[in-house]
Amino acid sequence: MSRTLLFVAIIAANMLAARGETMGLRRAWWPNGHVRTEGTFVSGVRIGEYRTYYENGAPYELRHYVGGHEQGRQQSWTATGQLYLNYDVRDGRRYGLVNALPCIEVGKEER
Repeated sequence: MSRTLLFVAIIAANMLAARGETMGLRRAWWPNGHVRTEGTFVSGVRIGEYRTYYENGAPYELRHYVGGHEQGRQQSWTATGQLYLNYDVRDGRRYGLVNALPCIEVGKEER
């Protein structure tokens, strides 16, 4: 961590403490020891990146939060590593690929 980032984190933590709020990174683990979830919370509300993982350690979801609400890039992967959700959230609206599957496989259109 750079000195500037560390300095900003210390100032932010002090400001939160002065308002009676808490900030911290929370992690949960699978029984095999791999990280299951990790994210930053302020007084119990998600902020910044929130990541979830499959039991084998492969990424499952990457979410971004502002004040407990999705904001920015949101992504999810299958267990084999294939991206299947990829969208942005701006002002509460979703833009991009959200569980979209074509009705007919490409190249197999009916004639």
